[in-house]
Amino acid sequence: MSVGEVKAVSPLVKKILTDFPDLPILVTTTTSTGAEIVELEFESSVLHFYFPIDFPSVLSRFINRVNPKALFLVETELWPNLLKICDAKGIPACIVNGRMSPTSYKNYFKARLVTAPAFETLSLVLAQTEKYARWYRDLGVNPSKIITVGNLKFDVEIGEQSISRAGVLRERLGLTSKKVMCFGSFREGEEAFILEAMTNLRTRMPEVVFIMAPRHLERISFVEKLVVSSGLSVMHQSSFQSGE
Repeated sequence: MSVGEVKAVSPLVKKILTDFPDLPILVTTTTSTGAEIVELEFESSVLHFYFPIDFPSVLSRFINRVNPKALFLVETELWPNLLKICDAKGIPACIVNGRMSPTSYKNYFKARLVTAPAFETLSLVLAQTEKYARWYRDLGVNPSKIITVGNLKFDVEIGEQSISRAGVLRERLGLTSKKVMCFGSFREGEEAFILEAMTNLRTRMPEVVFIMAPRHLERISFVEKLVVSSGLSVMHQSSFQSGE
């Protein structure tokens, strides 16, 4: 799972931990930042592994070692070899917070002779919207196994620790008494819309402070250049002095 997927599934994992405290839960991620969020969200209450490469031999050893009672895939994850192995071993597989991009849907549909067997193995799909539910049906999931439940991200509760950390950060950055607007987790190609909104807002609200947090941190220097070229000044959190 990615950082966003870990955050999205957090309410479900915490609910399971509350209702079944003796049930061991393993959370896998594909990135180190995702692993950090797992530690932050769940501490020592869950196990964490990095997800192995989607090769049958590797996955077979992984499944034999972990011996799961059920498999939960989050949002857009679809691992054909993993689903095939779990199906052969009688391990139910479920997609939670299910969604997919139009591009993914088109690609899966074009290759449905290959992908349909993987979708057919799913025991349950909890889709975010009716549109996604329809797409899963088109791709081979049994309609009786699809339920539209909404987006898990709307169930995320902000804990006291997060509120406290936000207050400390706001004070350290000298933003306690200022209006702040945050543009978070944006992707490549979305900067133009954000910069246009920022420029328009700055005209009407010159006192507002903007915070930009791109989804991929390696793009920070590129985003910084775009901000400067638009006529706005920019400063990194690490160099921001309290009171400025």
